Amino acid sequence: MTLYQRELLFWTMSALLFIVPFIMIWTMPASRIREILLRIMVGITCIVLGLLCAIMAFVPHIMPHSHSMGAYTFSILTTLLIGIPIGLILLMPKSRVRSLLINGLLWLVGAISLILGIIGAFLPVMPTVPFILLTAACWGRASPRFHAWLHRHPYFGPMVKNWEERRAISKRGKYTAWTMMSISSIGLLIKFPERWYVGVSTGLICLCVGIWMSRLPDA
Repeated sequence: MTLYQRELLFWTMSALLFIVPFIMIWTMPASRIREILLRIMVGITCIVLGLLCAIMAFVPHIMPHSHSMGAYTFSILTTLLIGIPIGLILLMPKSRVRSLLINGLLWLVGAISLILGIIGAFLPVMPTVPFILLTAACWGRASPRFHAWLHRHPYFGPMVKNWEERRAISKRGKYTAWTMMSISSIGLLIKFPERWYVGVSTGLICLCVGIWMSRLPDA
C-alpha cells in the first residue's frame, strides 16, 4: 500500500467516525433519547474539532515528516470521541440524564468498534471478531434496536449469537484474527525497525488476545 493510499484510508476512517454515528442516530425512531443523542453528538463534534484544530497547529513541530498525518489524526479523533464523553459523565452527579449519557457513550463506543471491525475485515491491521463482540456488548445495554440489527446481520450475526449463547468463536474467525494480528505485528517490525518497541508491544498485545481466543470453544 502506497503512502497516498494509506493517507486516503486513514482520512476516510476519520470522516466515518463522525458520519456513521450521525447516520445511525438519524435513523432511530423519533424520541427524547434520539434528540438527546443528536445534541450530544453535535456538542462532542464541536469540541473535538476545536481541540483537533488546536492540536494540529502544533503537529508540524512535534511530529517527524515521515509519519502519517492521516493515522495521527485518526488516533486523536478516536481518543477524543471516547475520552470527552467519559470525562463529562464522570463529572456529573447520579441522575436519569447521567444514565442516558452512559447509554449514549456505550452506543458511541459500539459504533466506533463496529467501524474498526469493518475495517479489520478488509485491512490486515486489526482483528474483526473482538471489535464486533465489543459492539454487541455495548449495544446489548444501550440500544436493543441496533443490537437486534447486529443479530440479524448475515456476516456479524452468527459470531455474535455464538458468543452470547456459548461464549464460542468460529475456527475461521480465530484463524483470521491470528493471521491478521501476526501480519500487523511483523509488518510493524519490518516497516519501522528503528521503533522496534512499537512492533514488540503490539505483538505482545496480539499474543495475549490470541491466547485468550484459543482458550474459547469453537463455534
